[in-house]
Order: sequence, then structure tokens, then C-alpha cells
Amino acid sequence: MLRAGELLLDLYLGPESSLLFAVTREEIRAVRLPADDAMGDLCSLTRDVVGTPPDAAGAHVDPAVRERTLSSVAHRLLDPVGDLLQSSSMVFVSPDACLQDAPLALLIDRSARKNAPTSYRPSGAPS
Repeated sequence: MLRAGELLLDLYLGPESSLLFAVTREEIRAVRLPADDAMGDLCSLTRDVVGTPPDAAGAHVDPAVRERTLSSVAHRLLDPVGDLLQSSSMVFVSPDACLQDAPLALLIDRSARKNAPTSYRPSGAPS
């Protein structure tokens, strides 16, 4: 059972559409997301931007590009539950498929900051 201030985000990726379930002590919300092939593209893009090592000259991905990419993906995935993120002090995440390797804590951070500054501790759980 979730306590007050806790939020569970359960993400399911399917061939026709994907779903984000946001569960609090008081509410359950289901949000339709793009199908798994489109989600795979988002996962790859996010991993590439965050995990690209420096090139031979020591250059990383431009920080502005990194921030825009993370903010854009966070907007697409998490804005429908932004109000729940901003009011939560603990976020549990149960990702599916490629999302298990995505930097979800970075995306949650961008969505929470956009919707209202909050202090939270993300926690992962297997799907």
C-alpha cells in the first residue's frame, strides 16, 4: 500500500500503444503513450544523449542539446502526470522493455521541475 506522498509509475510498452499507470494512495490514472517502436526510438535517443562518451578531443554532447532532448522526452512521457509528480515526495518506477535502461530519474526531474519544484527520491522496481 502506498503512503501519502508516494507515487508509483508503471510503464507498459505494447505493439499498438503503450500505457503509463500513475498510482497514488488516492488516485489511479492511465495515460496512453506511443507504441513500443516509437518508445524504443525515444529510449535510444535519451540513452545516446546522456551516455555519449567524449570524442577524441574530449567534447561531450552540447549541454543545451542534452537539456532540450531530456526536457522534450520528459514532456512527451510525463506531462500528463506532472501534477502527481510535483506533489509526490517518493516516486517508484516500474519500467517495461527499453525503459529499464532509460535514465528515468533525469526525465522525472525535468518534469517535476517544470510542474513545480519538489524534493523527491526516485526508486526503481522491476516490471
